[in-house]
Amino acid sequence: MALLLAGIAGALSLAYLSPATVARVPGALDALASVAARLPARVAWVYDRGSPRLRPGVYLGWSDGTAGELHLYGRGCSLAGEDDGLAVLRLSGPSGTLELDGAAVEHLRSPLDHTQLHPYLRLKVATERSLDFDRVDLRCRSGAEASARVAARVVHVPAVSTGSELYEARLAVLSERVSLPSVGVVAELLTAGDGGALTLASVEYAPGAAATGEVLAAYGRHAQVSLWRSLVYPPTPGVQRVDPAALTPWDSAFQPASDPGVLRRRPATALDLPLDGPTFALLLLDTGSFVATPQPRPVLVRPLVTFLAGGEAFVGTTDAVAFGWTTRYAAGW
Repeated sequence: MALLLAGIAGALSLAYLSPATVARVPGALDALASVAARLPARVAWVYDRGSPRLRPGVYLGWSDGTAGELHLYGRGCSLAGEDDGLAVLRLSGPSGTLELDGAAVEHLRSPLDHTQLHPYLRLKVATERSLDFDRVDLRCRSGAEASARVAARVVHVPAVSTGSELYEARLAVLSERVSLPSVGVVAELLTAGDGGALTLASVEYAPGAAATGEVLAAYGRHAQVSLWRSLVYPPTPGVQRVDPAALTPWDSAFQPASDPGVLRRRPATALDLPLDGPTFALLLLDTGSFVATPQPRPVLVRPLVTFLAGGEAFVGTTDAVAFGWTTRYAAGW
């Protein structure tokens, strides 16, 4: 019995400390998936298989107290060939339990990655405090049920503006190219000020259990945007591309390696990217921004970017939900 308990404790410790090692041990993923419902919240979403109705994944939403939303990947109660409806969806975890009825859950299918339709749920959530959840359960009117372990967070912000609203307010431009998982980019955010002193201070983009805390970011002249994208994206027909090796100090897109604005990994909580005058900033949430998992897990997030202007802070988010997948650990030793 002592050896059995020691073995279980060792397996749980390994699951918590080194998912990469677990992925290389034959049968370990199946064993952990079978007990995912009882695993610690920080790693349970990594090993749980879920079902087509609900998928374990990385989910971040927001609420200003009167409105808000959270997106979950899965078909919910709209599986093909069924005529069903949602009776109740329950979020639970460290912040307690939140129950939503069918009126607060919208079943959607859209080309999140611009290539194929993906099923997901849009939850209407209103809260006056940030909420963290690690489990989702739902029951359909037919009696069908589903459950999944997740890394989910709803961030309370007193006021949040979408990219288009920020543009109208002329405080900042927050344009987006979201959902390019084929090249490992969950979201690209391009920002610029209105000519006054503005700082892109930080970004919250995922629950702590799923975030590495680092994002790709750069700042500089508008001409350098094409350079930054060329360092990340593969050649694409019809898209302007810059060969970094061919640039000289006489080119408008040139950015020396000593420039503090070069594209590099930066801490998400302390970006401090200046947007004074004609300066632009590019922020990329890529697979390096999320923890790697033994199997790819869906990512559906509404990143929240904090700006500082004139001593005041304000928060912006994308107009659309950002989508992608976590990086899979390589197989073998």
